[in-house]
Amino acid sequence: MTATTVLAAGVALLGSLLFALGAAVQQYEAVRAERPGLTALVRRPRWLLGGVSIAAGGVLHILALSLGPLTIVQPMGVASLLFALPIAAALHGRKPARGELAAAAVVSSGLIGLVLIVPAPTGSPSLSTPDAVILLGVAALVALMLWGAARGRTRRGGPGCSR
Repeated sequence: MTATTVLAAGVALLGSLLFALGAAVQQYEAVRAERPGLTALVRRPRWLLGGVSIAAGGVLHILALSLGPLTIVQPMGVASLLFALPIAAALHGRKPARGELAAAAVVSSGLIGLVLIVPAPTGSPSLSTPDAVILLGVAALVALMLWGAARGRTRRGGPGCSR
């Protein structure tokens, strides 16, 4: 592994840490909010700070992708699950449960195994403009469908709804 690839992995891990921190803070603030909904959350400074942390993690991930191969950088995103476990537990004033720690050990083993078995990249990957447009279109469509499903579920008073 080259020094640049190691740097890319380190930057990706730092991005994962920031992503996990932001997600845990936002979840904590959402649980503590008196009223459900985005309008209530955007008035909570810590919830907004969590969003800034998530965005910074995304920027670091993009930087890592510019430094190293996708096959090394992308799996580092899974580490956010490992980082979120102790962060969320600390925010809620508890220790991680034994089952959570066992799951974290399995995720860690899988992450290490994946990075070790993935072959070195042979060329520079590329994405054509038409393919990028299709990818963005599909992502937007999926996001709209999920938003619509969540909105419909909230109106019906489904699980997770505070009505």
